[in-house]
Amino acid sequence: MFTPFLVFGQDQVYFSETWNQDGGESALFYKNSSTTDDAGNVYMAGSAININNNHDIIIQKFDPDGGLLWEEIFDGAANMDDFAADIFVDDNYDVFITGSSVKLAANDQDLVVLKYNSSGVFQWYSYYDNGGSPTPKDFGTSITGDNNGSVYVTGGSFEATSNSDFITISIASNNGAQLWETRYDFAALQDVAAKIKYDGNNLFVSGGSQINFNRWELATLTYNPLNGDQLYERRSQGNATQGIDEVYDLTVDNLGNVYIAGAVRNLNSGYDMSVYKLDPQLNIIWENHHDGYGADDRGKGVKVDDLGNVYVAGFVSNPNEGKNYSLLKYNSSGVLQWAREFNGQANLDDEAVQLVIASNQDIFVTGTARNNANADFQTLGYKPNGELFTQAIFEGVNGLDDMPTGIAIDLAENIVVVGKMREANGNYKDVTVKYSLIERSGIAITPSNGIGKYLNNNVIVKFDKSQLNILNIDRKAFTAGRLDEFVDINLIGQMSKLTGFNWNRLTTYKIHRNATSADSLSYTRLGDTIRLPEFWTSLIVEIPEGYDELYIADTLKSIFGIHNAQLEYIYHTNSVPNDDFYGNYQLGLYPNSIYPNADINVEGAWEILDNNATDIGSSDVKVGIHDHLIDYSHFEFGPTGTLQDSKIRGGKNYKLNTNNIVNANTLTISHGTQVAGIIGANRNNDAGIAGIAGGDFAADPLNRVGVQLYSLGIFYLNWNTPSSMVAEAMIEASLNTNTGYGFGLDISNHSYGKFETGDKTVRDALKISWKNNTINIAARGNNGADANHQNIIEFPACYYDPMVINVMASGNDGEIKDLSNGSGNWASSYGVNGSIPSPSCKVDIMAPGTNSLVSTTSNSLDASTQSTCNVPNSQNNSNYSCFDRTSASTAMVTGVAALMYSAHRPETHWRYKNKLTVEDIENIMQKTASNQNTYSINNGYGLLDAREAVNQITSPYTVRHRNFYSWEANSTNMGVLNNFNVSKFGEYGIPEGTQFSSANKFKMEWDVSYTPSNGNEIIDWWESESLQKGGASNYNIATSNVYNYEINGDYFWENYTVDIPNNTVSGTVTTFYYFMSPGAPYADFWFPCPPNEIKYSYSLHLLNPTLSTSNQEFNSNITIYPNPAESSITVTNIQDFGQKRTIQIFDAMGREMRLINFDNNTDSAKQLNIDINSMSKGIYFLRLDDGSKHIIKKFIKE
Repeated sequence: MFTPFLVFGQDQVYFSETWNQDGGESALFYKNSSTTDDAGNVYMAGSAININNNHDIIIQKFDPDGGLLWEEIFDGAANMDDFAADIFVDDNYDVFITGSSVKLAANDQDLVVLKYNSSGVFQWYSYYDNGGSPTPKDFGTSITGDNNGSVYVTGGSFEATSNSDFITISIASNNGAQLWETRYDFAALQDVAAKIKYDGNNLFVSGGSQINFNRWELATLTYNPLNGDQLYERRSQGNATQGIDEVYDLTVDNLGNVYIAGAVRNLNSGYDMSVYKLDPQLNIIWENHHDGYGADDRGKGVKVDDLGNVYVAGFVSNPNEGKNYSLLKYNSSGVLQWAREFNGQANLDDEAVQLVIASNQDIFVTGTARNNANADFQTLGYKPNGELFTQAIFEGVNGLDDMPTGIAIDLAENIVVVGKMREANGNYKDVTVKYSLIERSGIAITPSNGIGKYLNNNVIVKFDKSQLNILNIDRKAFTAGRLDEFVDINLIGQMSKLTGFNWNRLTTYKIHRNATSADSLSYTRLGDTIRLPEFWTSLIVEIPEGYDELYIADTLKSIFGIHNAQLEYIYHTNSVPNDDFYGNYQLGLYPNSIYPNADINVEGAWEILDNNATDIGSSDVKVGIHDHLIDYSHFEFGPTGTLQDSKIRGGKNYKLNTNNIVNANTLTISHGTQVAGIIGANRNNDAGIAGIAGGDFAADPLNRVGVQLYSLGIFYLNWNTPSSMVAEAMIEASLNTNTGYGFGLDISNHSYGKFETGDKTVRDALKISWKNNTINIAARGNNGADANHQNIIEFPACYYDPMVINVMASGNDGEIKDLSNGSGNWASSYGVNGSIPSPSCKVDIMAPGTNSLVSTTSNSLDASTQSTCNVPNSQNNSNYSCFDRTSASTAMVTGVAALMYSAHRPETHWRYKNKLTVEDIENIMQKTASNQNTYSINNGYGLLDAREAVNQITSPYTVRHRNFYSWEANSTNMGVLNNFNVSKFGEYGIPEGTQFSSANKFKMEWDVSYTPSNGNEIIDWWESESLQKGGASNYNIATSNVYNYEINGDYFWENYTVDIPNNTVSGTVTTFYYFMSPGAPYADFWFPCPPNEIKYSYSLHLLNPTLSTSNQEFNSNITIYPNPAESSITVTNIQDFGQKRTIQIFDAMGREMRLINFDNNTDSAKQLNIDINSMSKGIYFLRLDDGSKHIIKKFIKE
């Protein structure tokens, strides 16, 4: 029994580069062009530099898989410069090229037409030489044919007056004989034809035509294709008095209407994009000019869809962003339907050059985009409604400027882009790139066996790297293809045999689309360099209909060379500054009388940071929002509404596989924007809400802007996303590799999850992120009242506790949100179900999650949020809304974690020797929460106390990491083990059951003893597993379960004691490692890692009482006894303090527990008895102060 539903909202498109091939070198200004035939072959015509440093015409034909079928070079008789301008392939697959060639040196350039048959055999050439003087130039610019014996060419031809005319000629396709020619000269000035089209009845030519020395117009002509007679003429009418009207493209629809795109210079706005619709007689049906921002704009391509809608591609000049791609859609009547812009990541000039329309009416635009200092091909796919749904980037091998010149589409809907890529010598090489559009359909299955929702017909398979085609893995643009393009054919044979169907040509998708096998090292947030597992070896494979996905996955696991196979699971979203809405609508942040027990006291945290001159969220700290894309245009994120001026400093749309998130301001789902607002909306900006780590706008609007936000769009246009996308984002967010891959985030917020079974792909991704020291914070879920999923476990929050901070929602009373203490018919999931103890999920912390307590930002186009609560929507036309559930709670915890991480860094104060790990933040949040370090099933450790959490990592407190490296240990060779079998070395490329010839066993031991200095006192400690690496078991190495990796996989035997009363650590830590010798053909290797990488760590929470006051610490012989004590203590030798004495007793968290004021009127008062019977067990500090000096002593209450 199962229930299907749609996952992606629409198909997820993989716009995968099938192949790219290059040709000869040429100068930049030499054009190249391409076309396809109905067999899927691809043709390119361009120019190539010869040995004499002149240019020859080059023609290439590729098969559908990118194989070069033939390449021909044409060198004109004079051995001078020749170039190709356009290419046409007829129904017989004969190839025709036009351009210019020098037949005789004295005659300069002549228009040339070449013919090759389908096999690349040269058939004929035809020259046209008008003999103009003193400028005897003739050249072809465009070519077409009628598939009935004629080809037609247009271009420019100079007369004796040194001016050019349109020249249009008809040539017999069988022998190259000229059938007719016709010229067009409007005013005895310059006329240059640019495009020619044949619609089956008429021939249309368009180009630029000069009317005086300062002005050009667009001229469009209709000819009779039988004899070349001119039938009609149409010239453009702009309102400019000077300048040029330019034509770049011409197309004809099925009714014979003509469409022309170009540029018209208008008086007040420079050049504008222009588009004309003419009837077959060239009467104007309509004309439109599009002015972007009052600067130069140009239309470069025009196409018409099956419904008569007209699309124009080009560029507009944006005053803040340089040139941007521009795509315009007009209906058949010329009414603008929408306009779209695209700005490359470098915020420099980006220009679209041409477009094509697919049979399903999708539009593909290519052009030059700058995502860094150099230009790339960037091809975008749009839906008819203007939605950008896919894109692809081509970056040449040299990493220099790459510039496309044209785009084509074949009958199989593959996209072909041609252009030029720059060489190191300054020349440009012709390049042809073919893309395939592969759509992943999105039907999810809800099974009845409790394994959780998953995507049908999909399995995720992790292969051994030895079984992969590394060349294709490392091609970043090759994101999807056939399985046999990725995986060894012999392994595929085993897969086919065991499952009963052929896997060779099954569609396969990369998970980590921008990672390669070179991503082997990562630089963690705490400064370590760690070796990465081969995460890039996981692929998604679509299997045929009708097979049980779980059975197939389990079957694949038995094959050597496959490390894991699983389902593609489905995840879903969980849903005193001067800021105007802070006082009434963010009641969960500060103490108030309306909900007196429900807040997390962020105001207290802000006060501590202000008093320590620490930013309310450091601009160096990077926080990722794994969610829907953030609407950066909200004024709470930046002053101008643009991405580059916002605090969203980067991100990625994982569905479109692009780092360009500029379209996030056009989306209507606010979930990511709501999460981001809680964490990082501008604080103290005299408007709206206050982000927890949103800086201090009033103090310094330029530099105290709060944490950096990164928008990681794992959801797009709907509320569900698959395992593969969650894992890809989790790893890319965290890594900072040797190749530059990854965002290197400090903190990641995960307000989403999935039910029931775990997900090894995502779990392994979370482990990689954890070991890179990213602090991951995840929502526990909202199913505490769901009878069908009673407190069901949810991931990633319920993975191994040290890896992730697991957040519940609290209600209006500060207790866990249930059906009675806040709006909504829902309850937060909790720890362990009392009646069903397994499976369990240990929760960490609570934070407010009701509409009454939480308000935040929402998308400017999201109308739905305005009806959910009464937050005003009155400022800067920007949206706000209330927000609830564990999504909101998680964002609150992330915001406080960002405050803690910002405050405790070596850059902030010399006392902070290291940044904080997830274990540090989790332990401090837990012990400072409302339950005071006591765990309960319902409330975890209680309601977050932001003030105390921040206080506990701010001087005089600190967290100190004690790291122990292999070179500090005592290593002992324990001897050699011979001739044994192991069963868990598949991930090392060793088949299960392999007879190992030997293994050398080593023991590594550290003395981890330590005594803090300089007045620091140990008040707590915990193991720092995220900093640990390596270490193996001491058991018999042949035992089958020894190497079945647990979630951590690091084995250390701890034999040390942290003696808090005596302020010492003493003892040892031991681990083992092995040098494995499996024997031929397998290479020897270290297990579990090379010994130089093994590391052990723990954290000490320290307090330096001497730093908590400004007066002098007194050195005396005051003592406290008994210590430890049960009911009372005696403080002795206090006579050296003055008459006005104050005694304060603080717990280990710095909270004042007792205050005693007394006068000393007699010199004989040498001691004081204090009753501590009512105090809880723990560590306390007694401070004796007379106003001029003080002393601090530690004691233990048992």
